[in-house]
Amino acid sequence: MSAAFSSRRFPLVLGGDCPIVLGCVRAARRHRGDIGLVHVDGHEDSYPPPLSPTGDWADSEFAFTLGISPFAWDAELLREQPLVDERHLVAIGPRDSADIARHGAESIRPHVLVLAPEEVHDDPRASATEALGRAGAAPGGFWLHLDWTCSPTKRCPP
Repeated sequence: MSAAFSSRRFPLVLGGDCPIVLGCVRAARRHRGDIGLVHVDGHEDSYPPPLSPTGDWADSEFAFTLGISPFAWDAELLREQPLVDERHLVAIGPRDSADIARHGAESIRPHVLVLAPEEVHDDPRASATEALGRAGAAPGGFWLHLDWTCSPTKRCPP
């Protein structure tokens, strides 16, 4: 990523798990300063690890990004929290509010712009304009994270 940023190219990171966004945001901040984040995912991923129903970090990247859960194991990471100013963070597509409440976790909805799937479906242009306006207002631009999950029971597009 450093080479892409240094040569003013667009970095593309393909990964296998959502927490990869934490490293991407940190790297982008090192090169661009404060950045926004557009996070397209069916889940808020805001669980503090002890409340995660799966114990997987993929349930927690927003909790770490916003500082809801501290990076307690690393002093340098802890000093960097929050990784993204909540004014420049947008979640597109979460549909798990009931699960979050049931597990006693804090929703990100009071802190960031959340665009529900229905809103995006009903007016995709307005949703994109709102999301990019908010995340793009960050001085260093924004990072786009797209969670694309395929499984044996759900056919993936070609």
